[in-house]
Amino acid sequence: MNRRNLLILSIIIILVLLLIVIVFLVYSINNINLPQKNKNLDEINPINFKKFISPGNEFTLLFPENWNQGFDEEGTLMLYKNKGLGTLRITLLNTTSDTISKSYFEEQSYKFKNSLIYTENSKYVMEYIDEPIEDNKPLLMHWWFIGKGHHLLLVSFTLPKDSSNTSGAILELNEAKKIANSIELN
Repeated sequence: MNRRNLLILSIIIILVLLLIVIVFLVYSINNINLPQKNKNLDEINPINFKKFISPGNEFTLLFPENWNQGFDEEGTLMLYKNKGLGTLRITLLNTTSDTISKSYFEEQSYKFKNSLIYTENSKYVMEYIDEPIEDNKPLLMHWWFIGKGHHLLLVSFTLPKDSSNTSGAILELNEAKKIANSIELN
């Protein structure tokens, strides 16, 4: 075998090895179970959660068993922990519009600084954070506007601002986010 043939054979072997590596990588990537961003009900362990169905069956949600539910005078659903720091409030608004559209949420986002709009499971969601003062006490409010069809939910989770960085407040906020993300509009 001359030098030229040996060089060609070496190149062929390298190309075959490279092809094997590429096939292996493609196969590996296709079979890896990458974590999916899923803010839906299947992310929540249903054993530790209770299901709430709104009185008119407009929406459903899951909330932790160690949270309580109640309604205020205006009919707003309130969810909270015993001895907890925050309260999650959910108010249903029926709009006069036939459908809640992304443009509606885009219009609303101009009113609220740093709001985030996204679509999930054919519903529109706008999130933002507010820092109001009530009774001379600073608060931290996380808001979600959730809309589909002619239903619009105003969801807020309120914490005292001075306690908002404690481990208990962070845990409650994460649970409140899971509740908000579990909402299904009918």
